[in-house]
Amino acid sequence: MTAFVSVPVFWQNRPGSALPRRCSKSISTPPITKDRVTRPLVCSIQPEPAVHESALQLCTGYDCKIEFDGRTVAYDFFPGSSPTIMFLPGFFFSRWRQAKANALEIFAKRKGQAIFVQEYLGIGKSEGDFVTDGTLSHWIQDSLRIIDRVIRGRVVLVGAGVGGWIMLHLAMMRPDNVVGLVGLNPSVDFTEDLIRPNLSPEQLKTIESDGFVNMPWGYRNYPISKALLEDAKKWLVLTGGPSSLDITCPVRILQGLSDEELPPRRMLELVDKIKSEDCVLSYVKYGDHNLEEEEDFTRMWGAVCDVSDKFFEYDLTTTSSG
Repeated sequence: MTAFVSVPVFWQNRPGSALPRRCSKSISTPPITKDRVTRPLVCSIQPEPAVHESALQLCTGYDCKIEFDGRTVAYDFFPGSSPTIMFLPGFFFSRWRQAKANALEIFAKRKGQAIFVQEYLGIGKSEGDFVTDGTLSHWIQDSLRIIDRVIRGRVVLVGAGVGGWIMLHLAMMRPDNVVGLVGLNPSVDFTEDLIRPNLSPEQLKTIESDGFVNMPWGYRNYPISKALLEDAKKWLVLTGGPSSLDITCPVRILQGLSDEELPPRRMLELVDKIKSEDCVLSYVKYGDHNLEEEEDFTRMWGAVCDVSDKFFEYDLTTTSSG
């Protein structure tokens, strides 16, 4: 069992709070149709206006956008102390519908730590077609560009679901930037080990003809595309031996034992593959795949503080630095 850093819960509205509660739970995504991809709806809220910093010409605040290869990717970014917390959402969820992202934002702002929340290509307010562009290759590539061009410094990656799969590759591809990982029910290799074996002949035929199929999984329907299934084969992480994932930063993984989408034992396999000696797996007895109870938010933030506090950066540019 892990001893988490004790922190207060600031999630509920309280008198004098400067931040409204935008969502209480992540809402299930409506299915997509053959004729039109239905993007996730967003919670009705008037976001703070975006502000551009003249020095970097980068947008900060809500509803920011950056262009990659002629298409824009949406994000929220609030500068603060290092390392920056970078939240990678779950599969087919808009950042505005992620209660975990909202909780992280509130905690980070109270601490004064920088927070970045990404919107994947083909989802929410980012451009692109989810059926053709919703692949790990696109999402990983865009995340790398964001680390290089927007954050430009040290990051703690917090990955929920498929975001927990993406964060592993980012840590291996940017080891000098990524100083800690927090995984929340990481959906590693789910396309190959969980989805593909459970596709019926009829569903496989639909994928071939339409390019995708709406598949019931857990308590939701997910759009599973041919592009996603084929592309994901390049990014599998459970196929190697012990310590095959060259990740040496601190890693914290929270896994619900009542997860309706992932077998909890898969996290034991994942921990075995991670090279880092500072890797802690914690099971939440009644935790489901969402992990969105207030206690879960406290555990999540405790894990973020744990890995953040292990990072030290010394200023050797001034005489007073010693």
